[in-house]
Amino acid sequence: MKYRLPICLLAVAVLNLTASAQNSPQSAQNPKIATIDMQKLLAGYYKSEQANLEFGRTIREAQEKMKEKVTTREQAVAEIKKFSGDILKPELSKDAKQGKAQARDEKIAALKAMDSELQAEDARIKKDLQLKNVALRNEIYGEVLKVVEEKVKTEHYQFVIDRSSVGAATGLPVLIYGNKECDITEEVLAVLNRNKPKESAAPRKK
Repeated sequence: MKYRLPICLLAVAVLNLTASAQNSPQSAQNPKIATIDMQKLLAGYYKSEQANLEFGRTIREAQEKMKEKVTTREQAVAEIKKFSGDILKPELSKDAKQGKAQARDEKIAALKAMDSELQAEDARIKKDLQLKNVALRNEIYGEVLKVVEEKVKTEHYQFVIDRSSVGAATGLPVLIYGNKECDITEEVLAVLNRNKPKESAAPRKK
């Protein structure tokens, strides 16, 4: 489970932690913080529009393939209904009715197999589209991060925080960049485990 602080509280927490850090470099004592609007960056980047167009084409192609299979299914349903209607015709002989009943049952069995294939195909297409969408998003996000990293190096930022709400919907991080020198994870973990019970001695072998 991921825990996220509201952006304003996150910024305050970062400032408080770095201001109280002991025995750390001067840059960590006085961090230079920048904010970006990741939602605006992702929406405004020209490659996002290109990716949306490409993704839209992929969706339409998938829909066309499914449309053809659905049309085939509808034709099979119509044939089954026709056989059922023919069986009820009084002018048909018993043998003719039995032949049509057998043909109908074969069509019904084929329809059930077709439905199973359609369900599997639909699930596969949805999974492929989801994976493609994630791949396109990650590719664009990675390019944005490269530019952010260049700005961090040239402008000497210690922290870069996303002030948009895009992370809540997509799972992207709120803290885009953070100086590892200001990370106090190990110190906090040491305090948490300060009263950890000692491991019991292993039972003696008889």
